[in-house]
Amino acid sequence: MTAGAVLLAVISWVHLLAAVAWIGGGLFYLLVLRPALSQEALGQSGGPLTRAVAEQFRGAVELAIVVLLVTGAILTFQRLTAPQATAAYALVLGIKIALSVALFGLAYWLGRRGAVERLLGARAADAAPRSPRRRLPSPATATVLLGAAILLLAELLRLLFR
Repeated sequence: MTAGAVLLAVISWVHLLAAVAWIGGGLFYLLVLRPALSQEALGQSGGPLTRAVAEQFRGAVELAIVVLLVTGAILTFQRLTAPQATAAYALVLGIKIALSVALFGLAYWLGRRGAVERLLGARAADAAPRSPRRRLPSPATATVLLGAAILLLAELLRLLFR
């Protein structure tokens, strides 16, 4: 195994680790943290624990985005210049990149508007019945669903790049 192959393996691992940290954090929020904070959310959406968690997670997401952009650019260049890169691979990669841009945009919007704090305190609003016009998932759920779709596409890309 060459030094270049080892370096690419490390870059792929760091890329995957950043994605798993971000999406895993989102799953933790949806399945564990939001229900645990339900009492705080019923009373107020901006309690001290809510703000602290939001700030810490925002920093983790920002770091994950930087790592994903840098490692993703390296991996994209490496893979698209390899002989194994087919039209199908390029198509799936294009879809993955488009979904990633949407996910980064959603994260930017959430951080910019201070929506993370509101999301952490939105438990009471989530319990209210939705109107027929509001069938879209919450931003936190959309983040996790987009991330899961991107991870699925990453696995498909791995299968196509043989």
